[in-house]
This record gives sequence, structure tokens and C-alpha cells, in this order.
Amino acid sequence: MGRVGGALRWFRDNDWTRDLTIGALLALFGLWLAATIEDRVAQRQEVAENTRWVRELSVRDITDPSLVGIDLAGAELSGLDMACGDDSEVGDDGARAANERCWDLRLVDFSGASMAGVDLAGADLRGATFVGSVLAGAELANAVGPTYSDMRDAVLVGATLDVSGLDLVDLRGADLSEADLRGTPGGSTCWDESTTWPSGADPGAVAAGACDAVAQALRISEQDLGLMLEPLDDSD
Repeated sequence: MGRVGGALRWFRDNDWTRDLTIGALLALFGLWLAATIEDRVAQRQEVAENTRWVRELSVRDITDPSLVGIDLAGAELSGLDMACGDDSEVGDDGARAANERCWDLRLVDFSGASMAGVDLAGADLRGATFVGSVLAGAELANAVGPTYSDMRDAVLVGATLDVSGLDLVDLRGADLSEADLRGTPGGSTCWDESTTWPSGADPGAVAAGACDAVAQALRISEQDLGLMLEPLDDSD
């Protein structure tokens, strides 16, 4: 403590050293703050451009729009039609009907996005993130997934969702009140007392180890997850 105390006294008694150190720290903080603001502005611009692109794709006749891995965090997507074509079905082998228009939304970040009333029926949602997303009244029936998905605090009030198809999904804090749920949650879905279920729904008890398995799955890197979640093949 003697050496430390001596160093502190020396620092206190030498104004120029103290002022120089404080100035350097303030300069470093200013550089960090400027870089942080620049990154946030760039991220917002990217999301705005991605949102415009998605809106354009939703009204154009494009076969299998692919948005794999893009950033739509905080985007305004309410009411968009991002569903497969009519009578879309995924076969037992994971194949879709030929010439069918289906959205590939694997690994898309929808965190905090406004998606009320969006139609995602039949879309590929594997690996997509929906933390805090507002999906009130959204249509997710027959969607592929979500799997490997973080849906904590998502608002799914009045949404249609096949919960039996969820795999390695975190629903803690999610609001599913008034939702039209198909099936019952599987053994690899995580929820707790903060999850709100529709009146009369009985999801049962969360499977032992499910939340640990989900947490481990969500730690998989996006690159590795992309290799695992290969695109669905079209049937010939």
C-alpha cells in the first residue's frame, strides 16, 4: 500500500500529469462515443434500406424471396404479406411444391419489429429472432419453425401459431393471450411463469432441461447455424 499511496500522492501533487491523463481519457471516451453513434446510425440506415426492400418484395411477383440473415430489428412491417402461395404445404421430406412462392426468412433479426397482422404462413422462420417483436394478430400457421429462435417478450396476442412445431424456442415473457394455438409445446420449448397463455390453454409443465437446451442452442454462432439450417428443397 505504501507504493500505491506514494504514487497517488505524486499524481495528486502534479497538476500537469493529472490534467494530461484526464484529457487523454476524455479524448478516448469521445472517440468511443463517436464510433458508437456512427455504428448506430449505420445500423438504422441498414434497417431502413432492408425494410424498403422487404416492402417492395411483398408486392412484386418474385419466386422465393430470400432475406436470409438480414437485419430488420425495429422495422415497421405491420400488415405485410410474407406468406407462401395458396395451398402451400411442406412435404414429409421437407420439400415444397414446385414454382411455389415462399419466403426464406432464416436467421433474420426481427427483434423489436412492429409486425402486427403480418402474414408469415408457410414462411421459413428457422433461426429467426423475435425478441420483443409485436406480432399481434400475425399468421404463422404452417410456418417452418420457428426453430433455434429467441422469442422472449414477443407480443403474440391474437396470433395464429402452431406451437407443436416449435423446436428450441425461448418463449419466456412472451404474451400469447387470445392467440389461436395449434397443438401443444414440445419438449424443446422453454417458457416460465412470465409467459402468458390464452385463457383455458394448458401447456403443461416445461420439460426438464428444456430451457438449458434452448439456451445452449441459441449460443450457436450464426455462421454455424446457417450451415445447419439448409434451405428447403423444391420438389421436382
